[in-house]
Amino acid sequence: MEDDDRYAEVTAEHIHVESFTPAKFRELALAKMLGSGPGMNKALLPTPQELDTMSDMLYEAVSAGKFIDFGHWPNDFIKKASMRGGDLYAERALGHPFVTPWVFFHTWNDEVDDKMLGWEQKNCSAYLVNPFPKDGVTLACDVEVVEIMVCDVLGERMMIVGDRAILMPDAPRPVNTKYACHVVPATLRFPQEFWDEYATMVGKEPGIQGSLHSAASNVLDPFCVALLLLNTRGIPTTIVKADDKLNRARIKNRKPPIPSYRQIDSLPYVTSMLRQPRIPGVDRGGHHASPVPHIRQGHWRNYKTGERTFINDTLVKATPEMREMFKAQRAYYKVKE
Repeated sequence: MEDDDRYAEVTAEHIHVESFTPAKFRELALAKMLGSGPGMNKALLPTPQELDTMSDMLYEAVSAGKFIDFGHWPNDFIKKASMRGGDLYAERALGHPFVTPWVFFHTWNDEVDDKMLGWEQKNCSAYLVNPFPKDGVTLACDVEVVEIMVCDVLGERMMIVGDRAILMPDAPRPVNTKYACHVVPATLRFPQEFWDEYATMVGKEPGIQGSLHSAASNVLDPFCVALLLLNTRGIPTTIVKADDKLNRARIKNRKPPIPSYRQIDSLPYVTSMLRQPRIPGVDRGGHHASPVPHIRQGHWRNYKTGERTFINDTLVKATPEMREMFKAQRAYYKVKE
């Protein structure tokens, strides 16, 4: 987005975070409507060069169909799944879907925060993921993850940069931290008293370390969940394409075609993970030939050659459609002689 004097003195009072859809986000990304957000702490603001780079990455990712919609994730699910996803990523078990920048989207809710703060709107989040492959491999590679929020700024809808983090899975993890990373909190977390007041209300850690830890979790927890889902067999996936007739008309009028994006049905996985744990002697339904929906957790397999490979998670018996999809995937397996 080109510099505009109207945004020179923008503060948090001029910004209203909005709900948005994948289609609306795609529209803003293709228009390169990306700004830095309020300037309450200029040391944390992205530079004009960083904004240009992020804007270009968003444009290229969305244009190439490297945009993934994961649907709805309850906050309890994000917390639970990210613990395992983070560990598996560090262990070189989870790879990225692309070796170049990609974007993902999901909605979410936190029942504790919603009740305490009186929030009713559905929360929406989008993230720009910029992997740094090692020899073309994304397993456990360093990665930059940027939260992208959609806001009303002085009456105009645009994207602004939120929390940012660079995850370094090979680096030593500091004591009492979840990730080894460099993090730049969104300026919306400052002045510090704003964060401390919010943290006290919802039971989070106050102070600068609290805001740093929260910012890191805010971007890296969803990232680890996204990779966990993408690396699980049996997850329903749909490629959402624009109407061919509409795109032909756009091309005829010298407009770029509307790009496709990938839609992941997270609900069966979310439901399976949040199910109550098995209690001895209590029947949860299902039987051997027709089990209840559950996640068959992956594991490491060691070979005599010394090679070690991870067998991915599998979503088992969620719906008839998913069972057929899993059978179709098995058709691509190769049996070694």
